[in-house]
Amino acid sequence: MKLVIRNLVAVFVATVFLAACSHEGSNVAVMDLGAILKASGQDEVIRVKAEAARNELQAQLQQVAVNLDQQLAAEAEKVGDNPTAEQEQQLQQMNMNARNQLMQMQQQAQQQANQLELSLFEEFKNSIGPLTEQIAKDKGANVILAQDNYLLWFDPAADITDEVIAALRAQEGSSDDEVAQVEEELEKVEGELAEVEEQLEELQDAVEAAEEEAEEEAEEEVEVPAAE
Repeated sequence: MKLVIRNLVAVFVATVFLAACSHEGSNVAVMDLGAILKASGQDEVIRVKAEAARNELQAQLQQVAVNLDQQLAAEAEKVGDNPTAEQEQQLQQMNMNARNQLMQMQQQAQQQANQLELSLFEEFKNSIGPLTEQIAKDKGANVILAQDNYLLWFDPAADITDEVIAALRAQEGSSDDEVAQVEEELEKVEGELAEVEEQLEELQDAVEAAEEEAEEEAEEEVEVPAAE
């Protein structure tokens, strides 16, 4: 999560740096976006929301896996204990198709989770835009750069990080309630995920037991003629 935020900050830095380069002679303000995220509690909000989304997507994937296994088990039951070569090939193809489908859905889920983090970061950046703009203008600046390793040097007097943090804290509302609410939702999703995982394990155990029983019956059928 921290790596993702750092990458997002780097993209933001590159964007505002290019914007600054297009304004020759502009007075520049600098702010530490990472420090603002942390001080405002929004880094935790983004982390918890992203984690909740990932867990919810994982629960959905687990349910899909359960449904696919149930379908495969139903098809295997239809063909019985002595499937023809063609039926075995069809079952293998169905199994392969199901796994490919699940893999594609996992990739899509990861993309959705990454996109959510991007959206949350953009939402936060946009939410503090008017505030940072006003603070920068009050200091006579018309361009804001995000403080990062990309900046070789800047006058500390140009840093508006503390002013932005103070202004955010002075605003009504707090991120603590939002974090608590999202964490509660996260616990709920984690509980649902645990239930689905338990169902999947029970189904897998049932499938394995059915396979073992079929193997035993097949062995008994082979042994009976020999006994006669």
